Amino acid sequence: MKRMLLILLMFACIFSSGCISSSDEDNVKDVVREYYSAYNNRDSDTVIDLFSQELLEKNGGKDTIKANLEDLFTMADDTELELKILRFLNIRFLNETVFINFDVRLTDVDRNEEFNLTFKLVKEEGMWKILEMIEES
Repeated sequence: MKRMLLILLMFACIFSSGCISSSDEDNVKDVVREYYSAYNNRDSDTVIDLFSQELLEKNGGKDTIKANLEDLFTMADDTELELKILRFLNIRFLNETVFINFDVRLTDVDRNEEFNLTFKLVKEEGMWKILEMIEES
């Protein structure tokens, strides 16, 4: 009887940890989706909120990044640039860091191209934040 109880407890632990992982995967995907939605809506405040503190500090702080985003959004409007996530390919967790690989379509007046990207996210105060964006070759 004790052995059966132990086996049931082990299965419960395995299944519950799987649920947490699935929830974390969904949260990470939601951050990436929110980033592209904010980008396409030219919402610099939301984009900045999705960035990690380290990314903000490395790139001159919130005010500098906001000014750069506003310039970028002006150019994006001029060319009717839009980005769309096509598919998520891989998610790898390493402690409080996650790498999410996905394909994106970029369309504007001159282009219709697909890119493969990897975002590196870190957990800050319980929330996933974008630390790095890497275009894969």
